[in-house]
Amino acid sequence: MLIRSLDRLDLDRAWIRVLAWVRRAVMDVPDRLPFEAADRLWSGSPVLDHDHAVQPVQLVFATKTGGSTVRPFVRVHPRDLLLYQALVDSLRDAVEGTLGSPEEVFAYRLAPLTADSATEGSPTFRDYNRAVRTHADEHPMDYIVQADVSSFFISIRAEELERRLLERGASGPVVRDLRALLAGWHAEGVQGLPQGLLPSSVLANFYLAPVDRALRERGARFWRYMDDVAVAADGFHAGREVLDLLEGELYADGLSLGASKTKVVRAASAGSEFRTMRERLNEQFEEFVDALGDYAPADEEAGELRQEQVRELFDDAIQSLRRDEFRRGELTIAFQELGRFEDGHALPQLPYVLLRLPGMTKAASSYMADVSGPTNRGALVAALEAIVLQDRFHRAQEWLHILRAVMVAGDQVTPTLVPKLEQLAEGHEHALVRCRALLAWGRQSAAHEFGAADGFVQRERRDRLGYALVAIQCKATDPRNSRYERWSSEGRGLANLATSLRRQMLAWNSI
Repeated sequence: MLIRSLDRLDLDRAWIRVLAWVRRAVMDVPDRLPFEAADRLWSGSPVLDHDHAVQPVQLVFATKTGGSTVRPFVRVHPRDLLLYQALVDSLRDAVEGTLGSPEEVFAYRLAPLTADSATEGSPTFRDYNRAVRTHADEHPMDYIVQADVSSFFISIRAEELERRLLERGASGPVVRDLRALLAGWHAEGVQGLPQGLLPSSVLANFYLAPVDRALRERGARFWRYMDDVAVAADGFHAGREVLDLLEGELYADGLSLGASKTKVVRAASAGSEFRTMRERLNEQFEEFVDALGDYAPADEEAGELRQEQVRELFDDAIQSLRRDEFRRGELTIAFQELGRFEDGHALPQLPYVLLRLPGMTKAASSYMADVSGPTNRGALVAALEAIVLQDRFHRAQEWLHILRAVMVAGDQVTPTLVPKLEQLAEGHEHALVRCRALLAWGRQSAAHEFGAADGFVQRERRDRLGYALVAIQCKATDPRNSRYERWSSEGRGLANLATSLRRQMLAWNSI
């Protein structure tokens, strides 16, 4: 593609914003090595040419935590992501001038270019929840229309996005470059906007502006977080009319409402639903403390009581799971809270949880990282071995999260997994799983084992060979350096990465 707007793009600022996002985000697809390596190789921002070739992408079909459906997350080349961020940054005036008040339209709002974070100051999902709940508490006899858009990101039409941006006064060359970039990804199999990338979230938020406009023209009180919409109505019939309005606006764009999350309910009921699981847990704990009367527990005792409360929450959720009741929110909060206490109480049950709820792999893996200290080492190793060796995961996203947990567990703590990791690195159908498995193999295998890395270099494309360099970074120095010298002949980027790794190894928990 020919980049018509390259000379007016602030690439240095866009690259800072890309790295700021990648470093702090908890990714649904935890595969960051290309970004970390690019930061070190280019010492700032990479250089783009007017004649830009869109690189191949990797798709990961990720299980939603709340169910068994999946969504396709897209991992793109760092240079393509840089261009995407720079183009969207240049569209800030058109996007922000359309979205309106952040008290109505939440989620991803573009910050000024002076900010390192592209969405600095954006209202969060918690803010959205709080706003709806506040209205519901103040008007309990009203109704609330709750709705979301089905398959939102993949249903967005690039030609319609282009038309709306131009209609709002966006720069023609920038919009056409954006359309060309999206067309390049479409040729790689990406439908709609590539999900899992921050610039896509900004554009997706903008795409629903006609829905906002229709609700404002009706005089409705509404709140929207991306494709989740809540609208106040003074009666059930009025709520049904709002649903008709939403369906009509979305249908005109080739979109539709998701049946499972769309309903008209009493405001009092909606207020309860919009309370987060953590808020409910806090309220229960406060009620328990209040019931103690004049006795006020000291901080240490209060912490122990809270820890016991979370253990009970987890145990109750497990018992419910055995009755085929899927209390995902409670399990997620229990993992987070037990991890905060570095409490390994949930470790023995992890294989069962992930057998029944594979969509919980992200939360479970984060929990394992939190409790990976020496106190829980035996239970953690037993859980990892049971999870990996039962070999019941079939989606790439599930393997990516579990393999990351193996990596952060520590050096050579699970030697029984090494053959399985080598098998995944050699034969899994998804390239990212092979790459992540090689990194986990490198952390867990002995210092003089190089076979899996040697085979990986022979089989894989050149743009994946950086994983082999990182995988052997902690191996015996002389055989490692001889491989670095040999593999560096595959390209300047690999040579620079090898030099960088000799000087400073990447931290395993940042890969």
